[in-house]
Amino acid sequence: MARILRPGGCLFLKEPVETAVVNDSKVKTASKLCSALTLSGLVEVKELHRESLSPEEIQSVQEHLGYHSDSLVSVQITGKKPNFEVGSSSQLKLSTAKKSSPSVKPAVDPAAAQLWTLSASDMEDGSMDLIDSDELLDPEDLKKPDPASLRAPSCGEGKKRKACKNCTCGLAEELEKENSRAQTSSQPKSACGNCYLGDAFRCASCPYLGMPAFKPGEQVLLSNSNLSDA
Repeated sequence: MARILRPGGCLFLKEPVETAVVNDSKVKTASKLCSALTLSGLVEVKELHRESLSPEEIQSVQEHLGYHSDSLVSVQITGKKPNFEVGSSSQLKLSTAKKSSPSVKPAVDPAAAQLWTLSASDMEDGSMDLIDSDELLDPEDLKKPDPASLRAPSCGEGKKRKACKNCTCGLAEELEKENSRAQTSSQPKSACGNCYLGDAFRCASCPYLGMPAFKPGEQVLLSNSNLSDA
């Protein structure tokens, strides 16, 4: 109907619809019927009137559609076909008259910031002189800075050297290495080198006599009784 209707023509449709939501129904609801007319190309689709079906109309629906329901009603819907045919064309009138006066560019404020832009087309233009970013660096810029110069002025000050919180200048790592070296040097040195193996391998004057074996390099704390002179 939408195809044979001429442009600008109106369609008045009376059709039985279902008021209840039924899956796989042969009869559309009023909203689905309006959507179908809109998708067909009609505009200004709206429902005009709704009334109950007469017994003859109910019987006609049963005979032609094989469908029976107590929630059927009859609706009248109207729609309008646009005033053009699908695929039609129209020539646009473009003004080609010359302007009486040339356009004047707006004045630019000299105090405004000057922006420099580079578009993608400029990157492919062979006439554009592009500067390598490495050429903008001086030899001094490529030198590795001295770690001492990166240290904060207050970092490590005072009689007791102490790294500040969240230290990034390397003082915290330096102090940690010094503490580990001090702990290693404070451990008793073995003359024979067999102290960690156990009493069977220790000499008579070994300070670890009577203590269990331990791993090489493991810090072992000696009690006062072990350190006293026999």
